[in-house]
Amino acid sequence: GAEPVQARQTPFFKNSLKSARRIDNIKRDLALLAERPLTMKFHLPAPPLNPFIESIIYCKDHNLGHSFERTLPDGSAQLQIVIGEGGREMIGDKKLQPFRKALLMGMNSAPITYRLGEMQHVIYVRFRPYGLYAFTKINQAELHNQVVDASLVFGSSIENLWETLAMLPDPAQMISCVEDFFTGKLIPVVSMPDLLAYMLHDIHLPLTRLAKKAGYSDKYLTKTFQKYIGVGPKVFQRIKRFQGAVRDMNQFTESIDWADLVFQHGYHDQAHFIKEFKDFTGLSPQNYLSMAPSCTRYLHGSDLLDRGI
Repeated sequence: GAEPVQARQTPFFKNSLKSARRIDNIKRDLALLAERPLTMKFHLPAPPLNPFIESIIYCKDHNLGHSFERTLPDGSAQLQIVIGEGGREMIGDKKLQPFRKALLMGMNSAPITYRLGEMQHVIYVRFRPYGLYAFTKINQAELHNQVVDASLVFGSSIENLWETLAMLPDPAQMISCVEDFFTGKLIPVVSMPDLLAYMLHDIHLPLTRLAKKAGYSDKYLTKTFQKYIGVGPKVFQRIKRFQGAVRDMNQFTESIDWADLVFQHGYHDQAHFIKEFKDFTGLSPQNYLSMAPSCTRYLHGSDLLDRGI
C-alpha cells in the first residue's frame, strides 16, 4: 500500500517550456540590471513605530521596464507613494483607476494589478496586522480588497509628505521623512487589544480552538478580526499558508515535488492547492513560476493580463 516514490516525485515543472521561459526571464532581468542597476533600500522601523509598521522600502527602477505590477496577498496592508512624475493605474473590472501620488491598499485576499506609468521612485510602507487601524481608526473590513487615494484617509498631510519627498535627493532622507510622518500620528494610537494579540499569536490554530480558548464565539472572533485586520481569521490563515508555499516554490530552480509541497503546507490535495493558488494570484502555479518571480509579494511583467485572467 505504500505510494511509489516515482509517483510522488514526478517533476511538474522540470525540463518544460515553462522552465526554459523562466530561465530566459532571469537572464533578461540580469541584463537589464547591468544596464540600469536597481536601487533598493529596506528599512525596519525602530520603536515606537515597529509595533505598527513592518518595513519601509524605497525602490528605483524596480519594475525593470515591465508594464504591469501585481500585488499578491501576504497578510499586510500597504501605502505606496510614487515620488515625482508618473504613477500607476489599478486595473478594475470596468475601468482603470489612476493614482499619481499615493495610494492606500487595505488587506487584500485577491491579486491587485496595476499598469505602471513612467516613474522612478516608489516608497512602500508595509503595515503590521492592526497597524493601519491604529493610524486610521477605520474598520479594516471596509478596506478589504480596496485601493483608495491616500488623501481620502490621511487628508492634506499626505499631500504635504509627497511634496517634501519630491524635493529630497537621498533615499535615506526620504525614509526618515516617512518615519517622521507616522511618528507624528502616534499620539492618538492605542495598543493592540489583548484579544487580537492572543488571536494573532495562536493564528495557526483552528478557529473553533481559538474561540474555545478565548471564551468567545466563532462569529465574535471573526468580526473582531475583520475590524482590526480586514479579513476573518480563516482567510488570514489561508493567506499565510499560501505565502509559505510560495516561499518554498521560489527556492526551486528546476523541479518541485508537488505532492510533498501540498502535504507540508496542509492542502487537501493538488487540486485544492491549485485552486487556492489561482484565487490568490490569478495564475496557475506553472504560469507563476515561468515569470521567474523575485519575491512572494509582487509580480512584474509585460503580459500579466494574458496569463489566466
